[in-house]
Amino acid sequence: MAGTVAAVGGFPAMRFAFLLMIPFLLPSCDAVPADPEHTLMRVKESGQLRIGIVEGSGSGPTEDFVKTIEDKTGASAAIRRGEAEHLLKKLEDGELDLVIGSFAQKSPWKRHVWLSKALDGSEPAATRPVLRAAARNGENRWIMTIAESVIQP
Repeated sequence: MAGTVAAVGGFPAMRFAFLLMIPFLLPSCDAVPADPEHTLMRVKESGQLRIGIVEGSGSGPTEDFVKTIEDKTGASAAIRRGEAEHLLKKLEDGELDLVIGSFAQKSPWKRHVWLSKALDGSEPAATRPVLRAAARNGENRWIMTIAESVIQP
């Protein structure tokens, strides 16, 4: 009988302890999704969007996508063109905010950067390269901004 009273008596104490923790837990909700490197904030505050475009990526859909991101962020794009490996390394190192190029969903870079859905709204086989945007892993607010800008099928 004494064990039953202790178990029942312990439950309100645990609930009270949890309620005391709520004010400390709520401030962390503001930072979700988080940008540990503050990419979205930096782009908006600086007004500059550093974009790498992989050579041979085409112009129409790329230009349209860049314009959409500019409109969403209020920033102007500073574009650098080059080879995919070079640009993705710069992205990973934080020297670029976004890379646009033809990447397969199963690209080896998938472990290092986030890849969007196909910019034209299609989603071909995972091994077929299509025009996508790439961003630094973990920059979740920035990634959400990019993902919302991709054409939905």
